[in-house]
Amino acid sequence: MTRCRIVVGIAVLLAMAGCGGGDNKPSGVTFVGTVTSVTPQQAMLERPSRRWLAKIESLLLPNAVAQSSCPDKHVLACASNGVSPEACERVDIVDCGFSVSVPATPTDFAGGAFGFVDDANDNGERDSGETIAFLFAALGRLCEGTVVKLDDVQIDFTPGTAHATAGSVRKDPDTCTNATPGPTATSTPGPSPTPYSVAAPLHPPPSTMLAMLYGAGAVGLLLPVRRRRRRK
Repeated sequence: MTRCRIVVGIAVLLAMAGCGGGDNKPSGVTFVGTVTSVTPQQAMLERPSRRWLAKIESLLLPNAVAQSSCPDKHVLACASNGVSPEACERVDIVDCGFSVSVPATPTDFAGGAFGFVDDANDNGERDSGETIAFLFAALGRLCEGTVVKLDDVQIDFTPGTAHATAGSVRKDPDTCTNATPGPTATSTPGPSPTPYSVAAPLHPPPSTMLAMLYGAGAVGLLLPVRRRRRRK
């Protein structure tokens, strides 16, 4: 009986936390989507500080946790507009969904970037040495309120060739005024591209020195400014 009361109490608190007076409209530039594959295969990390949370999840969502086939076990979706502190959110281990937002910029996200981090220690933060898989997609202008929807995301954390691709990329809504369609990007097999902004057409790629630093394993290229994220 005591256990039931605790579970019911937690469920009520979660429901209350999800109810707000806002209009729930996205702020800044938002990236949402689902992950369908992660290479190399990941295993769930057991940490004492999270055992109580895992226990609660197993009580509230026993079937979802047991039946989940999500390949993501410790992945962060991270975005940077090149100016403000980076934003990182965990990819959900049950439905493989993610959502992360950063403030819009006067340059419509020129200099920004998006990617995934292999959160090796599962602390919910991007740490030095953790592999980043950049999303290589020409997104064009991203303005205040724009939501980028990425479906069927495949992540490869193989060192030296880490990258992420999406089966489809949509902007819904696309809030940039006077947006004109650009040429469709095509991919040609070849060496792994150098990671610069996801809005590749907006500015030239980085210098050879930066590309060399990335090849040597530097992880600060994507997200130059850090901020501490609250633990979940």
